[in-house]
Amino acid sequence: MIGTILVLVLSFLLIYKYTNLLNVLKSNESLIIDVISDNEKAVVQVIKYEASTSTGLGSGVVYKKDDHIYYVVTNVHVIVNADELKVQLYDETILIASVLKIDTENDLAIITITTNKNLPVVKASKNNLQKGQSVISIGTPLNVTYFNTATTGIISNLNKNLIQHSSPVNPGNSGGALFNLKGELIGINTSKVITSHSNNELINVEGISIATNVSLVKELFK
Repeated sequence: MIGTILVLVLSFLLIYKYTNLLNVLKSNESLIIDVISDNEKAVVQVIKYEASTSTGLGSGVVYKKDDHIYYVVTNVHVIVNADELKVQLYDETILIASVLKIDTENDLAIITITTNKNLPVVKASKNNLQKGQSVISIGTPLNVTYFNTATTGIISNLNKNLIQHSSPVNPGNSGGALFNLKGELIGINTSKVITSHSNNELINVEGISIATNVSLVKELFK
C-alpha cells in the first residue's frame, strides 16, 4: 500500500515537473516570436555602392526618428569607401541614405534616411546583461533572399563593450540587431570568429558571435 502511494506521488511529481518545463519552453517560444514580430520591421538592409556598382551588403537598425528623418545604426565596415548608400526596408522599398556620424574605434556608424512611412524604432536596453541570458539576432545574411533572418542563442561572455553570444550570424548580419527577450536592443552585431591559431595550427571555430554593446550606440547619439 505504502509502495503504491509512493509510486503515485513520484509519478505526480514527475508529471508536474514535466508540465512546468513544457510551459516554460512554450513561454520562452512565445517571447521569441513576439520579439521578432515587434522588431523585425525596424531592421533594414544596407547596400553599399562604389562607382555605381553594388560592392557590399550589411544590416542596420532604425534607432531614432525626427519627423520624417530616421537614424539607422550600422557598422563602419559596412559603409566604408561607399560612393552611395541605399537602405532596403521590410516592404522592399529602397531609399537613399546619408552618412551622419562614424565611430571607427567601435565600428559604429549612423546613417539617415527620409521617408513618409511610419517606421518602427527599436527600444534600447538599460544594459543589465548577464551570461546565459537569451538573445535574438535579426539581420540579412548573404543576400536579400535571407532578408531579416532571425536566430537565437545566449550571451556567452561579456568583455567591456563587447557581447560574445551564440546566436548564429554570417556575412551581411553586420550592423544588425541583437535583442533580449524583452524586445530591447542590447547590441549591434559586428562579427564572428571563424578560425583561430592553436599550437601553430589553424582551427575552425563555431558559436562565437560578437556584438557591440548598445551603451556605445547611446554615446554616439549624444
